[in-house]
Amino acid sequence: MPKANGKIKNEDLCFVLEKIKTAYDNSPAFEMVEMDLTPDSNGMVEGILSDKFNNAIKLLRESGAIKDDLEYNSKVDIYDKTLFYFRLTPKFSELYNKCNEYKKEKVYWIGYRGRCVFLNGKYIINEMQFDRYTEHWFEYIFKNPEKNITLQEIVKKTKKKSETKKDNLHKFLNQINFKGQLRKLFFDCSKSRLKFYKTITEGGLEERLIDIKELEKEIKKLKKLS
Repeated sequence: MPKANGKIKNEDLCFVLEKIKTAYDNSPAFEMVEMDLTPDSNGMVEGILSDKFNNAIKLLRESGAIKDDLEYNSKVDIYDKTLFYFRLTPKFSELYNKCNEYKKEKVYWIGYRGRCVFLNGKYIINEMQFDRYTEHWFEYIFKNPEKNITLQEIVKKTKKKSETKKDNLHKFLNQINFKGQLRKLFFDCSKSRLKFYKTITEGGLEERLIDIKELEKEIKKLKKLS
């Protein structure tokens, strides 16, 4: 992926590439892209901050991925300076494909061995106590990723009830240290049902609406694997 001297992140560049590709696909006969870069009242363009969008456009111009159509741009009303016409080059397709690969890259993953739950092979999330219900429940969940699992199923399969007054999956995840953004990253959960995601890709971060800054704060508090 190209860099813009730290002015734009890969995920933002991919977002803009996707917007341009959609605009182009919606006007196949036009053979070019028309984009209005006028920010809305919140300073957004196409759902992203105006500065980020403009930095991405600048980078794509510099890399040769898009080429301004001078003939069309010269006809744009002099007072409408935010409306641009440009054509896509083969370089655009190359970057777009790289973005699709980037979105599939594994970013965060959960490992489990020796009763230790760890993140990315670097951080300890929890060290299970031998033969407690938390150990048995998590082992079952870990072996059944991306599957809707009910609390009733977990209790039945592990033959272990929780040690609290009432079985509750929220309390269980709290006990094994999956809280905040870390829980949101790897689990869909209600009191009686959950789905566990063992691996999260770059695209998955976007889909799950993860607050990266908060997640990084939570990770820094975890004990590192020795």
